[in-house]
Amino acid sequence: MNRFFSVVAALLLSPSIFAVENIAVRGLFSGKALIEIDGKSRIMREEERSAEGVLLIHADSKHAEIEFNGQRQRLELGSSISSQFSKAKKREVVIPRSADGMYRASGTINGRGVEFMVDTGATVLALNKHLANSLGIDYQRIGRKGYSETASGVVPVHIVKLDKVEVGSISLTHVEAVIIDGSYPSIPLLGLSFLRRIELVQTGNILKLSQ
Repeated sequence: MNRFFSVVAALLLSPSIFAVENIAVRGLFSGKALIEIDGKSRIMREEERSAEGVLLIHADSKHAEIEFNGQRQRLELGSSISSQFSKAKKREVVIPRSADGMYRASGTINGRGVEFMVDTGATVLALNKHLANSLGIDYQRIGRKGYSETASGVVPVHIVKLDKVEVGSISLTHVEAVIIDGSYPSIPLLGLSFLRRIELVQTGNILKLSQ
């Protein structure tokens, strides 16, 4: 009986059971947003979840990223979503194994085109300082200094957050990366700071990324 009561109480307290018809962004700030939920406005901070189950993941002066009922949405100022909308289709990227046994995929870093090598052994996305300079990443100003172990030994790096990283139709914001002082790696490594935020399935010589 007590167990049944606990289950019922958990269901009643779960935010996912609340019906929300409309979510709108009425104000944007660094780290917080003015969110209107079914006509009621409230200031929410990043990582804060409302009583209705709306989670604010990220906010800046351009957009807010929210999650509701397991779905993530990116909203600009004045835009809104409705619970009546059909569920968005999952975005997928299929990458065949290349002749050298690696998985390479075209993408972008902060809107600039690059070719990635998928590397599940790399803790974070990694690129060399020459590519970072060509992409306009001011890593010496915005990054924090550190060290990383590579095939050539321990080397100095700058740790940064990339505004946006895209692979095909999959797009993530605020991706941690390291800028390595030297020419390694010759092409950027798509490491776990990106891969752990999406689904990754390998079947034979095919690697599928989905979001």
